[in-house]
Amino acid sequence: MKSKDKDKDEALKTILDEISSQGIKNIVGIDLSDKYDIVLNYDNRIKIKIEKTC
Repeated sequence: MKSKDKDKDEALKTILDEISSQGIKNIVGIDLSDKYDIVLNYDNRIKIKIEKTC
């Protein structure tokens, strides 16, 4: 999977690496439609908002 926006590709890689390294389970979705307002969907119950500042 690739995006035309290199920043989104980099953000996805960083997020997936951290999810894996922390042993986090049940992330069912990652919304990167706005690279400054990323939302993780945890277990279809909780939305985790990650704001990128730069």
